[in-house]
Amino acid sequence: MSSFVVSSRALYCAFSSEQSEAPEPLRALDRCLDPHIRRIAACVEKGGQKLFILSGIGGLISSDERIYHHDHKLAVEEVPLLSLMIFQQLSEFDPEEVYLFIKSGSDTILYRNAVKFAAENLLIQVVVLDPSELDYD
Repeated sequence: MSSFVVSSRALYCAFSSEQSEAPEPLRALDRCLDPHIRRIAACVEKGGQKLFILSGIGGLISSDERIYHHDHKLAVEEVPLLSLMIFQQLSEFDPEEVYLFIKSGSDTILYRNAVKFAAENLLIQVVVLDPSELDYD
């Protein structure tokens, strides 16, 4: 089991391919159906930080931001644009490291690569953790 420590100089983001299909706008955190994401959010908020949700359309979205459902799978040709968006967002936040909570697998590799490319171009370390392998105690 892996664990993480919340730091004021880090940015925390999570990706969940499991989303609520409710038509009304929901908080980004509520849109995520993966139960691990809520536990991560609680740990991050307990440490005084905010969790961001990684979106193929909006990049890093505040977990409190209300968003509509979208059924969009990131295509390989969209990775450079998403990376640029994340690069700009990370430039504003200026973290020393990024914790990316994302399940391993071929369906998440494009999202993972977009974050890594953006962060590495800013000399920001990326720590990738699989939410299902975390020790939350």
